[in-house]
Amino acid sequence: FPVTIGENGINISFESSSSSGYHYKLFNPAGQLIEADALSVNNKLGHIAFNSHLKTGVYYINLYDQNNELKNSQTIIIQ
Repeated sequence: FPVTIGENGINISFESSSSSGYHYKLFNPAGQLIEADALSVNNKLGHIAFNSHLKTGVYYINLYDQNNELKNSQTIIIQ
């Protein structure tokens, strides 16, 4: 799951276009849950537009499938 950070959020590339039921959880370095929401995937690309205003810093994003199984974990840096 390659992750690209843009001005409008994060784009996530999937290997399969049938990647439905995914959701994410965003954590700060202290392990506090900042945000959690569903992730829609269209044409093998998922997009997360954060509901929270993220301050500059390091965050951790976890991706889960429809069975709530952790599929990927990434460190992201907001500048």
